[in-house]
Amino acid sequence: MKKSLMVLGTASGVGKSTVALALCRYLRDKGLSVAPFKGLNMARHGRSTNTGEVIGQAQYSQAKACGIAPTGLMNPVFLRVGTQGTDLLLNGIYHSTLPAGRASEHTELMRRTACEAYDALSAQYDVIVMEGSGSCAEFNLKDQDVANLFMADYADADIILVADIDRGGVFASVVGTLGLMDEQNRRRVKGVIINRFRGDPARLEEAKQHLEFITGTPVLGIVPYFEPGIEAEDDLGGGQGNTEGILDVAVIHSPNMASLNDIMPLAVTPGIGVRHIRMAAELGSPHLIFLPGLYSSLEDARHVMDSGIGAAILRAYDAGSTIFGICGGLQMLGRRLYNPHNIEGDIPETAGLGLFDYTTTFTSERVVRASVGEALLEGKTFAIAGRETHCGHTDYGDAAPFTTFSEDGSPTGVSDPDRRLYATYVHGIFESRDFTQTLVDSLLRRYCPGERIVVPSYADYLTERYDAIRDTVIGALELSPLGF
Repeated sequence: MKKSLMVLGTASGVGKSTVALALCRYLRDKGLSVAPFKGLNMARHGRSTNTGEVIGQAQYSQAKACGIAPTGLMNPVFLRVGTQGTDLLLNGIYHSTLPAGRASEHTELMRRTACEAYDALSAQYDVIVMEGSGSCAEFNLKDQDVANLFMADYADADIILVADIDRGGVFASVVGTLGLMDEQNRRRVKGVIINRFRGDPARLEEAKQHLEFITGTPVLGIVPYFEPGIEAEDDLGGGQGNTEGILDVAVIHSPNMASLNDIMPLAVTPGIGVRHIRMAAELGSPHLIFLPGLYSSLEDARHVMDSGIGAAILRAYDAGSTIFGICGGLQMLGRRLYNPHNIEGDIPETAGLGLFDYTTTFTSERVVRASVGEALLEGKTFAIAGRETHCGHTDYGDAAPFTTFSEDGSPTGVSDPDRRLYATYVHGIFESRDFTQTLVDSLLRRYCPGERIVVPSYADYLTERYDAIRDTVIGALELSPLGF
């Protein structure tokens, strides 16, 4: 077994991250020290580590599946795509903002950073499970490659190629991808995984044998279609959880929504229904309206107001709905948003929903940190641990503190429980079970007296899901070609 194992794909979205996580969990359970690695990631949404570094959600989850703390070395180059350019983060730390289409000019820097990070991880762990990006056979991008075959060469890694049969064309995509590899990299490919098959794998046996004959590469297995049930990178579809329940929660979608990860602890709680709202007519009068994080708060605030969604939110609020906003959602709940230096696009200022009287001004100062502190709810104080990542400064005025930062006691959010309003900059606050249970209990007393919902430990939920992913993926594979 080699030091490094690389999971590459025939295309984006074929399940590389899930397969890599399963391998991380499996190797950890065999007693090896394992770390995930992705040389370059491009996404709209990143996840902050406990030390304030920003990496991809997939590598964050994979590190957790390995039983180790996520670090910036696991995703050394992160291109965070925004409306006004692309933020370049190196080892999780902001480096610069690049104009659209200019990232390739920094290929040498990105390659050097990725290689140095890999070397540092390789010195610490028995095995590195590497993940590629998109399709590994984009020969027109070969000179700019950081995440795929370039890193496989550098690490001398064995390769697993993943293809998605659910989207169709799986055999052609495998044959074509292998055919576009040079001979050296093709020899690295130890096997193919056919992912997301619906039905009896025996039906594919003849086709599998024919694919092996054509390519000379073994098919390691046929993984059944299943929902991983964990936080997904740039998950904006709202596929997790139930849409109906005792409590009705409505998530407001807008063009620059960052992710849905913050709502996951509620979405996976039995008894809570989570609906995803893209048009004003869909909202109705939910018990809880959730405003998620945004990548362009001014643009999205204007969209919400101009589309009629803002008016629908205010009608629902007047009818009795509770509103909870995180990060960009906090900013949108205020009276006004100011952008004097064009930090967030070219909109100089715009109105918020006006449910809080505070204002937010966008400056070049970025707050990216682990946010350990306290939350005040129902007369009780709760320990919370989450993440902050924003460049807007909010002047809360006389609003009552809701969440605070432990180092200096400064407010990271405000609330007005009598007016059913909660706002915080702390991503991940719902992962604090005691806090979330108390919030759910208060909502039930207000809207559904006599009902009971038990909020599970989100950490325990993720542990169960990591094990289930391992069992489903590894159980479908023959791993002897990989040496384990």
